[in-house]
Amino acid sequence: MAAGASGTARFAVRTSLLTTGGTTVTVGASAAYGGAGGCAYPAANATAASTVTEQPPGRDPQISALWLLRTGGLPAELPARVQATDTCFDGADGSAADGVLTSGEVRRVLLNPVTPLRAELLTVYLNLGERRVNAATRIESLIATRLGTATVAAAARHAQATLALPGTPANLPAHATAEALLTSINLNLSPRY
Repeated sequence: MAAGASGTARFAVRTSLLTTGGTTVTVGASAAYGGAGGCAYPAANATAASTVTEQPPGRDPQISALWLLRTGGLPAELPARVQATDTCFDGADGSAADGVLTSGEVRRVLLNPVTPLRAELLTVYLNLGERRVNAATRIESLIATRLGTATVAAAARHAQATLALPGTPANLPAHATAEALLTSINLNLSPRY
């Protein structure tokens, strides 16, 4: 800003899609500024708290193939919400990770048969982003019971932890189990509304 000018800074905060309704989120911001000749002033700091609200879920999650068909027409906010939740898909199409999840990167993950767990996790995030299911949506299945994952958010966190395991043959059963768990959500078999 020019000397003597004033203005307002606004910013939007996207919480993780795995944050459940009723959670209070506190966000801080800081603006540093200085004057001519190297003068420095104390930074201006502010915090704000907000409680996350949930809309009722649409109860109609879509499978990865349907999301793949929609990749050309995704609203910009949807990949942004996924990126705010999990940055592991950024650069999936071979581009440099730049903090912005594109439709091309979404498409590449959904088309990659080598890592079907990643595709199912991305599909869960897309379903969460369109409020087809909520983070707190209960899930019931034999796998969910065995893994102790009683909600969509817990299942997604389990998948994140499984993807972090080394890619060794010993971890293939864990990947297959986590994939089956997420697939049951995306097929609308395990959610209980």
